[in-house]
Amino acid sequence: MNQQLAVGRIVGLVIAVVAIGAAIWCAMVSARRNAEFHQWERDRPMEAVIDLSQPGQVTVPFRQTCGISHGEAICLECEIDRDADERFQEAFTGLAAKVVIRDADGREIESRPINVDSVHAWSDQIILTGLAPFARGDY
Repeated sequence: MNQQLAVGRIVGLVIAVVAIGAAIWCAMVSARRNAEFHQWERDRPMEAVIDLSQPGQVTVPFRQTCGISHGEAICLECEIDRDADERFQEAFTGLAAKVVIRDADGREIESRPINVDSVHAWSDQIILTGLAPFARGDY
């Protein structure tokens, strides 16, 4: 009887140690993922000052830091009255552009149009277009 009790205690201790180890590992992974997520929220893969009223081509570096997102948004920072929906759409009438993401070898990774149909207000930002997720790296 005492031997069964001792074996039961050892098995219980092993299970408890394994469970505590698993809990510590999960907590560490959770903390790392949480920090990564908040960093992704702060990241700005690209920034450029572009005059959308003038035709032309602009090339800027793009650093993808999150390959598991739901997607990226190309946003416009400007002062515009988003409450006046009619004027908001009017401001982008005639806009015809394209965002192209290329890798270091020049291969096209992603391409999306920017036009009056792709532009919309979201929260406190104006989204010009969205990109599907792609691998981390410099483009």
